[in-house]
Amino acid sequence: EQFVWPWMGVRRGGRQIGESGNRLKERLAAFCPHKVVPLWSHRGHTGNAIVEFGKDYASLGHAFSFENHFEAQGHGKRGWEASRYRAAPEMFGWVARPDDRRTPGLVGEYLQRNGDLKSVAELESEGTRKTDKLVANLASQIEVKAKHVQELESKYSERTTSMDNVMEEKE
Repeated sequence: EQFVWPWMGVRRGGRQIGESGNRLKERLAAFCPHKVVPLWSHRGHTGNAIVEFGKDYASLGHAFSFENHFEAQGHGKRGWEASRYRAAPEMFGWVARPDDRRTPGLVGEYLQRNGDLKSVAELESEGTRKTDKLVANLASQIEVKAKHVQELESKYSERTTSMDNVMEEKE
């Protein structure tokens, strides 16, 4: 299953009064969001926000805690879709997925501009590939440094032998 990455959540509904991102972030502090971006249109605050969680696996856990919290109250994505055509005073939330990214409007536009679609398996594969590349690069650097150490040891040995010969001649 693909998700919007870096991990993001969609927060919909609630009071139509525009809250600052910091105030929303405080309200969602239990889920450790990195940033909350309220979405505004030319008419004012839309009642929607994007909750950014970050790029690591701990952030993915926080994102799913966010989703599970709202789902347990019936305020997950299915709850939103069921109440979408009436004014919902409740806050709804879920982890952003491909269909959210394709949604017309400010939510979809924000997710398209600021996130990619990736599965956890793709991220693991990418992480493994980066780690393998790093290990190969470090191994190459170690090999170069080992050759340099051998050269220095050889020069040291030559100079020590030369010094010993000079000392013998002097004696």
